Amino acid sequence: MRRSFPAITLLVIAGCASHATAPAADGGPAAHAITDDGHGNYTITLAPFTVAAGAERYVCQDFANPFGGADGAIHAFSSHLTPGAHHMLLFYQPSASDGPLADCSGTEFAPGPYGAQRPDDALTFPDGVAAVVAPSDGFRVQAHYLNATPAPLDVTVTITMARVD
Repeated sequence: MRRSFPAITLLVIAGCASHATAPAADGGPAAHAITDDGHGNYTITLAPFTVAAGAERYVCQDFANPFGGADGAIHAFSSHLTPGAHHMLLFYQPSASDGPLADCSGTEFAPGPYGAQRPDDALTFPDGVAAVVAPSDGFRVQAHYLNATPAPLDVTVTITMARVD
């Protein structure tokens, strides 16, 4: 059974060692990297993007199930957001495949295991508790940025998950 957390708990994500990369929405090189460190830690890196000076931007990116279509239990999440982030949300996404970064409305919401609103954040569940990823689910990451500076802001978003048996 999957359980979601309240909206005030923000985002996190998972990844896999052998997914293909997709071109960045900003026309940059192939961008998202999903890595498995071989010790149960999966890291997803959102394709890099830029927020224009004085602008606001919502972006979304989908990622396939990082466990090769098997279920997974995530005991801990951590994330890093470039300063300027308002929030990041990690949603469960049924039948997700790896996709390119895309602008999105920011009005969507779905069940999800993690979210963040600070540049560096983490969530560790008590022993015996985990966020369950169904075999048919991947993830959708939504990031919201505000650039109150007079210069463009280059953004990096990473989410690391610790898988347990």
